[in-house]
Amino acid sequence: MNPIVERISQYGLATEIIFKCPKCGTSFAILGNNEKYCHNCGTEINWENIPRHVSKRFANMYHNSTYEEQKEIISLYNEKLVEFLKEF
Repeated sequence: MNPIVERISQYGLATEIIFKCPKCGTSFAILGNNEKYCHNCGTEINWENIPRHVSKRFANMYHNSTYEEQKEIISLYNEKLVEFLKEF
């Protein structure tokens, strides 16, 4: 299963995408794409063709948004990511 975007890293000016398990929702914030299986439920995670970073402009826009706006941004990003992955 492909991971789901949880948030954009809030560490400094980071552009890293933080993912979570598509089955149980456990965050992969520490090991990121080194997690081949979810450490909580054991679901195999497919990282192929998954973008790991966003542009600095996107990250800046995300970081300057309210919490509710950030949730909406992530929801839309996940929708677009699913569409993108269907092409592969």
